[in-house]
Amino acid sequence: MTTKTYDEIVKEIKDDLQKMSNSDIGLQESIDLFEINLKKINNLKKQLEGYQMKVQKVLADNKLEDFEA
Repeated sequence: MTTKTYDEIVKEIKDDLQKMSNSDIGLQESIDLFEINLKKINNLKKQLEGYQMKVQKVLADNKLEDFEA
C-alpha cells in the first residue's frame, strides 16, 4: 500500500464533498463519507503540524527566525 500525498488526500476529500452534494446518494452514504473525510482531515492536520516542525528545525539549524503559521 502506497502512502498518499497531502494533495491527493485533499483531492479525495473534494471529490467526496461533490458526491455528498449530489442528491443521488442516500443519507447513510453521506454520513459515512462525512465520517471518513473527518478522519482524513484530522490526519492532514497532524501532517501539517509535522511539516511545521520540520520547517522550524531547518530554520533553527540555519539560525533564522521561527516560522509563524
